[in-house]
Amino acid sequence: MYESYFGFTEAPFSIAPNPRYLYMSPHHKEAMAHLLFGVREGGGFVQLTGEVGTGKTTLCRQLLAELPEEVDVALILNPRIDERELLKAICNELRVDYERGATIKQLLDRLNTYLLDAHSRGRNTVLIIDEAQNLSEGVLEQVRLLTNLETSQKKLLQIILVGQTELRDMLALRSLRQISQRITARYHLKPLDRRDLREYLAHRLKQSGCERMLFSRGAVSHIYRLSGGIPRLVNVICDRALLGAYAQGLPRVTRGIVNRAGNEVFDIGKPALRRWLLPTALVLTLLALPIAAWRLGWLPPELQQRFDQLAPEWLQQWPAGWFPLSLASGLVMNAHAQNSAVLNMRPATGLEERQSTMRTPPKSAYLLSQIPFKTAETLLQELTSLPENQRDRVNGLRRLTHRWNLRANIVFDCITVRELGLDCYQLEQGFRQILRLDRPALVEVVAEDESRGHVLITEVHDDVMVLEMNHQVFRMRLLELEKIWNQRALVFWKPPPLEGGAIGEDSPPEDIMWLRRALNLVSLNYGGDPIEPLELPEFDTALMDKLNAFQQRNGLAAAESAGVETLIMLNTRLDYESFPTINR
Repeated sequence: MYESYFGFTEAPFSIAPNPRYLYMSPHHKEAMAHLLFGVREGGGFVQLTGEVGTGKTTLCRQLLAELPEEVDVALILNPRIDERELLKAICNELRVDYERGATIKQLLDRLNTYLLDAHSRGRNTVLIIDEAQNLSEGVLEQVRLLTNLETSQKKLLQIILVGQTELRDMLALRSLRQISQRITARYHLKPLDRRDLREYLAHRLKQSGCERMLFSRGAVSHIYRLSGGIPRLVNVICDRALLGAYAQGLPRVTRGIVNRAGNEVFDIGKPALRRWLLPTALVLTLLALPIAAWRLGWLPPELQQRFDQLAPEWLQQWPAGWFPLSLASGLVMNAHAQNSAVLNMRPATGLEERQSTMRTPPKSAYLLSQIPFKTAETLLQELTSLPENQRDRVNGLRRLTHRWNLRANIVFDCITVRELGLDCYQLEQGFRQILRLDRPALVEVVAEDESRGHVLITEVHDDVMVLEMNHQVFRMRLLELEKIWNQRALVFWKPPPLEGGAIGEDSPPEDIMWLRRALNLVSLNYGGDPIEPLELPEFDTALMDKLNAFQQRNGLAAAESAGVETLIMLNTRLDYESFPTINR
């Protein structure tokens, strides 16, 4: 509809996996290098995973175009089949004849004969299975057996498994360790970075015959906030935004048009939802306050005694401050998010408009002396007895969002977390790093048989931690945890409203001025000198000195930029948003 208006030869933001439109970001280049390496090495498996819409299928189409002429390819796009149907599909792709009603053994024999003949003619054979996370364990085992087709020097079949993030979790299962051990190259494809997005848009516009940039800087920034850098979402939003610019007769897409396109694409802001959700949440909050005050012991003695007599036993046993106050507050926060223009927009409040003081940690929700201790052995025994979905990373991420008083009903990953206005940060330096950042941390524990589970650190009292696992609360000493902990952890944090990531001399002027104002407020709050001039959009020596002094005061190494940990510490010092802490 809008193609002739903007001078396109075709729609630039189709979601079809057209290799001509593939933008090779640094992530995509690395993924392609892994695929080509695996194909050239021969034998075993190559694994490519990524979130939905990151461009895995398009990358596979590009791989087909780059493979040498002596390579034969079997491409399986629908893996929801059984073992026999899989072998038939491979034979069909490679044009291998077989009899109607052939058994699995007969199909394998035909396939083995074909592969030996291809090998003798100097040809290599590659099997690519897309959407491999949908393969059953039985079919995966049959795929593994295909790698046993070999000569004395070489495997006859190279297998590439392409799938969503769930594929990584599947292959980490102990029952599938034989496949995992045969993977010779693996790569997880990440979404586009913020700085790659503009190049991505320009590339697709150019491929469609348009040499000029049709998206304003504000529009590009807002597209990133809405999409999280996932190409498929970018395409859907941009297609709708170009239609909106055409309908209004505008020469380019503005931030406002992107905002309206996002509302249409994600169906945000339904009037009926707004009418009842916020009032209901407020009513629940008002009902929850007396109960929470009673459980925390804040009521006058007469009322406290009356509540003790009337409250049912299940409510008396519930940990103080958990329910219904946390439920009500979570509903209020979600209602507020529904009324925002976009669910994952970060607050635009300027630092200069806030009175920033150090935050006093909230009162503990538990009576510490009543929480039982666990040893490392006991924890592992309980973990191994739990179903996988009660101890995996997804369940852990859900519990971590509950610590932030947020709720989400969809399958969890860090993309979902970003839609809630937070972000994930992976820690690799052990307990001291967790203490420094002072956020609830999801840690992974590993048993001797390599089975894994996730527990949440919610409080720290010297060398004793309060942990949560599958709605259980218990204490454990650090020495016990370190027997089974791999020193890795994940925390959430609230990113400030920045255009880029780490703030350095190449960052946008708005980000540099934000850092200047933030460090100035910290300095003033702690009796230091102000930064002059305050609104200078340059990363000068004075700003670098203030940044390095702040980093060293907070246990960080002096650096030439403000990275994630520096931003988290600024968040702590300025109380930019309320957040749960672990140091008691």
